[in-house]
Amino acid sequence: AARDQVLREQAEQSRRELAQLREELDTERRQRQQARVEADRCRADSMAAEKGVAQWRLDAEARGQREAEARREAKEVAARLREAEARCQGLQAKLECREEELARLRGLQVAMVAGRAAEAPTPAP
Repeated sequence: AARDQVLREQAEQSRRELAQLREELDTERRQRQQARVEADRCRADSMAAEKGVAQWRLDAEARGQREAEARREAKEVAARLREAEARCQGLQAKLECREEELARLRGLQVAMVAGRAAEAPTPAP
């Protein structure tokens, strides 16, 4: 009887230890599952961050290309402006020469008219 009692107590102790081990195993499984979920979330965040960085790089490259194009266009416009200014100066010089020639011709015209008037007979009173 005493031996049966010892065996029952040992069996009960083994059941308690087994129950405790099962509970620890369940806890460990839950912790591992939670760790997997967190690792998946971290991987998703990391991939999203990498995608964001890649997009930022593409945007920066596009901005750089647009800025380079704008600088090229600005240089072309500046060159056309210099050419136009040079043509304008040339035309201004031609205009001044023509205005001087016109003034000379008007002077000659006035002199010719005055010369004819001097040559013409004066009307009798």
